[in-house]
Amino acid sequence: MVLNANGPRPGTNGTGPRTGNKWSTDRYVVTNGPHPGTKWSTLNGISRARSADRYQLVRGPVINGPRTGTNWSVARYHDDIAGIYLSIYLSIYLSIYLSIYLSIYLTVFVIYLSIYLSIYLSHSFRYLSIYLSIYLSIYLSIYLSISNLFIYMKCEIYLSIYLSIYLSIYLSISFFSLSIYLSIYLSIYLSIYLSISNLIIYMKCEIYLSIYLSIYLSIYVCVCVRPRKCI
Repeated sequence: MVLNANGPRPGTNGTGPRTGNKWSTDRYVVTNGPHPGTKWSTLNGISRARSADRYQLVRGPVINGPRTGTNWSVARYHDDIAGIYLSIYLSIYLSIYLSIYLSIYLTVFVIYLSIYLSIYLSHSFRYLSIYLSIYLSIYLSIYLSISNLFIYMKCEIYLSIYLSIYLSIYLSISFFSLSIYLSIYLSIYLSIYLSISNLIIYMKCEIYLSIYLSIYLSIYVCVCVRPRKCI
């Protein structure tokens, strides 16, 4: 009698081996299906659930977080710290860098305007005395200096620096994924705002210089250039 390599011997009903032959049953249990007495669909569902659990344990879902034992959160924490230091550095550097240039440009503008007004007053008011011309020049110089200070200074420098650092740290802690970019953009914006507010530091001597130039030019123009019409 020839045996079938894929199943039981001829004469059986095709569902299993004859009594006493456990080879196909053991093969069926170990390789192809569940234990005797269980249902294939039930065990298949359990196997799928176990494979899903294993997939969730080993690989980890993308939304919920990294795998166990990885240092992804640690790396993100280091990125947040780097974003904080970078935002503070950019705030201080840009505030000092831009404030120097803006203060120089504004000071030069006010000085030139004061010189122009001094010369204009000295030449225009021909029948006024030299003192009135000097007083008007000084008044306009002081008025321009104070007006420029109030226009470009809306808050103090220390309060602005504190708000810049505080908001950078708060954004770095709150918004993890967008912290470094948002803190950099915010620090640049606050640095420009701080550079405008920092003009009070560099413009303290500007008013004295403009007054000095106004007095000097008024006296020079009235006495040296047009002495007869100013007296």
